[in-house]
Parts: sequence; structure tokens; C-alpha cells
Amino acid sequence: MKATAIYQPSRMATTFANVPRSMLRLLVREIAEREGIENPLQLSERAGLPYETCRRVWNDVAEQWGRKTIERLCDALHVRPGQLFDYDPEPDKLERDLKAKGKGKRKG
Repeated sequence: MKATAIYQPSRMATTFANVPRSMLRLLVREIAEREGIENPLQLSERAGLPYETCRRVWNDVAEQWGRKTIERLCDALHVRPGQLFDYDPEPDKLERDLKAKGKGKRKG
């Protein structure tokens, strides 16, 4: 009998680990602070989420979120899902442009 490989779907589509951190930034902390939330514990209490989840989101180290997490954060922070993220496809473009124009170098 020949062994067959078991198909395992890639997790790349469901995690942020495959996107360099400088390209995708979580804005949860900034939004929460505007709403008067001062720390991950307060976010946890307001959103009804585990503290550890809120700590990771607050510190921009969360790599995978579930739909319920996003929904609860949106409800607690009064935002739409797309407002939780900032995406810059070329995070070093400004630096490259400045160097190309000679403004990125210090005189000395």
C-alpha cells in the first residue's frame, strides 16, 4: 500500500507572521488611548477578551487573530476592522527617496 501525503492548508493566509512587521502595524493602542483606555487590562475588561490577547494586540506582537477578537475590539473601540491596521507596502520608500536626493546624509 502506498502512503499518501495529508493535505494541510497553509497558515500563511491567517497569520500576520508572513508580513514584515514594518509593513503592517496594529493601531489598537493608539485607538484605545483615544477612547480613554490606558492599558491592556482596561482593554481586556472593555472588550471582554483575555488579558494575554489584549497585551499582544496592545504591544503589536499579535500574529494571529480570530474573527471574534476583531469583532470585540471593533465594538469596544468603536471602529471598523480596517481601522485597526496601518499598511505601508514600501516602508523604506521615504528613506530611499531622501538618500536619492542627498538629504539623507549628514554633513560633518
